[in-house]
Amino acid sequence: MNNSGKILTFGAVEEDLPFSERIVLRDSVASFETRPPGPESRDDPTFLSSLPKTQCWYGACDCNLYPFICVPGQLFTALPNASTVLKELRASRFRSAHVLSLESASLPQPGYHPSRLNDEIHTERASQFIFAQSDEDVPFDAPLSEIAECRDSLLWHEQLIGYVLGNHLYYVLLHMKPQCLGDFEFSEWVVLFAVGVSPSSGCLIGAVTSQACHNYCD
Repeated sequence: MNNSGKILTFGAVEEDLPFSERIVLRDSVASFETRPPGPESRDDPTFLSSLPKTQCWYGACDCNLYPFICVPGQLFTALPNASTVLKELRASRFRSAHVLSLESASLPQPGYHPSRLNDEIHTERASQFIFAQSDEDVPFDAPLSEIAECRDSLLWHEQLIGYVLGNHLYYVLLHMKPQCLGDFEFSEWVVLFAVGVSPSSGCLIGAVTSQACHNYCD
């Protein structure tokens, strides 16, 4: 893969991003700047490139979804705990009043809690908002283009689940640095990951995208 690439800021300034290292798009696959995919992950980019181009399905904005590979400090041979996933994703300020423990590989979705510390990591497929949940996400009389987009989103999710170790995905939501608005602090955007362990390489593999926080969360 090429060493140079496009820096992804997800519409924000770098200082507001919720991770401690820049994400770079190289050959249509996103990864952290200092640890691009190497020979050990040669099968992962091939798999990701076979998936359709799509966007974050839910939310108010049409935000691109990028194939993503995270090369960990030590390649995984089993499912990591949530704390390890967040560490490898360089989450610089994960804050949640509702995720009670990060020392498990399986976590429930913590629920929506506006005006609280509500970053997320969970493993519940039915409670994720990156990919479409079913064909019923669009009405039967929707334009063919919208039906096709829904099916592409479903396919992306299903193929990723089928590829990763144990069919196990971690869904992560990180708020951008909040801005002060009068008496309130408010994050305009969130960054979202859906990642699992590649049995081929031991890397975390999946998708990264973004969405407008206020409309996304509502």
